[in-house]
This record gives sequence, C-alpha cells and structure tokens, in this order.
Amino acid sequence: PMSLRQTLYPLRFIPQAYTAAWGGTLLPELWGGEPSALTWLLVDHGTSQSVVADGELAGHTLTQLIAADPAAFVSRRHEGHWPLPLTIRLLDTAHALPLQVCPEDGEPSGQVPGPCHQAWYVLAARHNAQILAGVQTRCTHQQFVSRMATQSLAELIRHYPAEAGDSYFLPPGRIHAVGSGTLLYQVTQNRGGPLQLSDWEVVPSAAELASAIRGVHYQDRGLARIRREFAPALRNRRLPLINQCPHFCLDELRLVEAMHDKTDGSTFHFLTLLSGAVKLSWRDQHVTLSAGQHLLVPALLGAYSLEPTSSPAILLKVFLNLL
Repeated sequence: PMSLRQTLYPLRFIPQAYTAAWGGTLLPELWGGEPSALTWLLVDHGTSQSVVADGELAGHTLTQLIAADPAAFVSRRHEGHWPLPLTIRLLDTAHALPLQVCPEDGEPSGQVPGPCHQAWYVLAARHNAQILAGVQTRCTHQQFVSRMATQSLAELIRHYPAEAGDSYFLPPGRIHAVGSGTLLYQVTQNRGGPLQLSDWEVVPSAAELASAIRGVHYQDRGLARIRREFAPALRNRRLPLINQCPHFCLDELRLVEAMHDKTDGSTFHFLTLLSGAVKLSWRDQHVTLSAGQHLLVPALLGAYSLEPTSSPAILLKVFLNLL
C-alpha cells in the first residue's frame, strides 16, 4: 500500500455503455459519440466493474483497487471487502421508464433491495419532457392501490418539467419515474435496485407489487426538485445541490478561474465535467478534462487544483457525506 500511495493519481475509468429499446439520442447530441441508453461511469457490483483506463493502474477493477488499499481510494473508514458505496450512471430516455420506489426499511437480501437514496441531475431534456417524483399532497394508500395498472395512476404523482441543471433528491419511499426525452446523471447507493410499481399498463409480479406498495411513503410532502441557479458565473461558485442525504453529497462547481481542493482521507471525489475544459493539477503533474469526461480523485491524493482552460467550466462533484 505505501508504494501504491506514492503513485496515486486521478483515475479515469472506461465508461460501460448499453443500448436498450427505450434509449434516446440526447447523449451524443450533448457530448458526441454513439447513442447509449445506460452508461455506467462508476460501478462496483459483482461482475459489473469499472476498469481504470490509463496510467500505472490501467486494467485494474474497482474491486481490486479497494481490496489493495481501501483507505487510499475510498475512505479511511472503508473496509477492503466492502464494495464502493455509490454507483454513478447516465440514463438517456426516448420512452418513459417504469414507476419505481426504494423501500424505506428492511435490509437488502438476495434480489430484495434495502433502503436506497438517489440523486438525479438533468443534463439535457426535450421540450415537454417530465420527471415524476413523490405522491400528490392528497394521495392516499387506497387511491394509489385502486389505480394500479391504469393510466390515471399518473394523476397521483407529482410532475415536474425536466429542465437542464435541475436536480432531484429521492430518499427511500419517494416514488419516481423518468419521462421520455430526458438525459440524467444518477447517483445511487450501491445496495440493490428499486422495486417496480407500474409500467403504466403492465402490473409487476404480485410479490414485487406488494413490497413496492408497502415501500411508498404516502405522507411524503417534500419537494424532490432543486431548481438550477440562473445567475451568470462571474466568479467561482460551489452550489451544494444535494447535502441532505446521509450517505453522499452532490455539488455543482462553476469555475472561471483556478479552484483549489484536496482529499484528506475522509472521502474520494468523483468529478464529471459538463461543459468547458479543465486542467486538474496535483503535485507536479496534470491531466485535462473535456466535456463528458470524468475522474475519481482518490481519498489520499491530497491537494489538487482545477483550472478552466475554457471558461466557464461546469462540473459535478460527488463525495461521501462525512456527518
């Protein structure tokens, strides 16, 4: 581990892209490349593994890195046999995805997921695209169950216009669905997937449906959406988009000049450049990021700087919540 720590560097992973019938074309329109319905940027889940793209650690998986030195890559509180606690992916929809919920209680076992927090950031959206998140104020359990497998179920869900720059916080119990024509950046706890409530016309299995209905928080009156900040970037800004989640935080960074940051062993930083260009410097080395690229800054890398070479530069920064 000591020799490994002396050669730490920001890790670039190979994105894992998958096509699907529901996939859209917003991703290549935004950043170029081929269409992809689902793109894993960061994943450590069994055989699904992020693989380092370059440098001395090229070809290594996240599982291998964490097993070798969990404190260096994740956090000083992380154990080597634990997977990375977060997954990060892109969703590009041409068709609406099913209504889902992560249950509020219970531990994950087998195929049954446990409580799971999510955050969404809208990267791009078509005209009239929508995000569904949370039940309407007057919705009751009885109303909800009676409308399962009907189009009128949507009337009981809060609808928000999908707009680039908005983010959404989805704690356990808050039902959610991605509408058509939306490109999302999704941060999720690495502890199983959500339960499916409805494909709007097709009802899931009785067992899954029963678990999902029990998992909905019908008294959820919180607003899921965090509106984007419209003020022009005249100076460096750090916008804490998701800071109420007990497990992770999501910041938006708007840079017009160099910004200094550091990892001190408490958490890694995962950076995704949305627009512009950035030079990331540490010690006597540097790498460049262009729009759509991402890096994991290891927990023990230390001090680093982000300097926009095309201003303003906008990044998303994901890290573990230290509370």
